[in-house]
Amino acid sequence: MALAMAIGLLIRHQVVKWSAVVLVVLAGLGWGGIVLFALLLAGGPESEVKRLASPDGGMELVVFSGGGFTIDPITSVRVYTNNGLLSRQNYLGCFNGKRDGLKEVEWMGPRTVRIELSRGGTTTVVLDDGGRPDQTTSC
Repeated sequence: MALAMAIGLLIRHQVVKWSAVVLVVLAGLGWGGIVLFALLLAGGPESEVKRLASPDGGMELVVFSGGGFTIDPITSVRVYTNNGLLSRQNYLGCFNGKRDGLKEVEWMGPRTVRIELSRGGTTTVVLDDGGRPDQTTSC
């Protein structure tokens, strides 16, 4: 809008001035629409589905759903350490769709997580003291 106003003040010929102002405003609206469309495709906010504390209380598993404009539901699993200001977040995996999606996630021990998939597979993830997994899963 500031550019359109500057063009309106600098150009003396009335037809050229208003044509330039309209073109600048339309270009700005077009770019705004492209940015809005890209944000919709990139995804919206994720929503927390489940939060599970570890048996010793030192970590938490958090399951999120959403986060994208996709046909299939996307679920992600993260682990958070409970160390006050030194707390960390680590990514365990992403699961796409109903067939390949996440069926269940649970703690098997203070540093061991079992992930069960909808298609029938099970993965065991071992975490170190900082919550870093020995393996991750991608969509």
